[in-house]
Amino acid sequence: MEINDLKIFESIVRFNSTIKAADSLGYVQSNISKRLTKLEEELGKTLFYRTNKGMVLTEDGEQFLRYVDTLLATISDMETNFLGNKSKIRLGATQTITKNYLRQYFFNNEWLIFTDTAMNLLEQLKSQKLDMVLLNKKIADTELKETEFTEESIFWLYSKEIQPSFHQQTVLINRDKECPYRKATLAYLEEHHLTDMPIIEVDTLDVLLDMLQEHDAIAILPKETVRLNASLKIFETSLLPPVKIYSYQLKSSEINLTLER
Repeated sequence: MEINDLKIFESIVRFNSTIKAADSLGYVQSNISKRLTKLEEELGKTLFYRTNKGMVLTEDGEQFLRYVDTLLATISDMETNFLGNKSKIRLGATQTITKNYLRQYFFNNEWLIFTDTAMNLLEQLKSQKLDMVLLNKKIADTELKETEFTEESIFWLYSKEIQPSFHQQTVLINRDKECPYRKATLAYLEEHHLTDMPIIEVDTLDVLLDMLQEHDAIAILPKETVRLNASLKIFETSLLPPVKIYSYQLKSSEINLTLER
């Protein structure tokens, strides 16, 4: 049994989904499913019911979760207290920030990159499972020290293959209600009395980008997205209020971290 398998199990429990767990951990969904199957075979127990509503813990799964929570907490505590000089710094960010700004850090041996929701990242930062997080939101918390990382321009984007008529498009947004681009989209539609435009919610950035590239659809995303996706284009007149990205560390942290754009 590998520690990584325990982390995969915990992530599936947290998201109630192998797809979301894979996205948060940076794996493909098939690898997550294979590791879970291997873990169940090793234990000789079925840990989840696979249902239409997601992954639901069995009684054995609930019992196993108690052990996993204890083990992972102990490992985190051990890393904090005995690996103070560990070589890798643990950096967490949301999907869009990771995709647009952190690609180079995956190839830097000094960093480990984790992707998750803003809420989960903050929880992991406070439990010292992460050393720094990047978020599109300002957090008022006396335990945290904040630095502005960058300010990103956001636009309405669409596929170069489509000849757009703005008001006839389907709008794509992330299902995460804390997503800043979702908030900017809904605010724009409200302000311009366009709330009757069809909207599709998706769970991951990759799915949203695939749909944007292949269908008559539009979405508000950072300008950086276009640089990384040659098939996308900007509505040139659609400049919107910028979104700031902040880095957060615990004030109690003895590590002084800086990031380069």
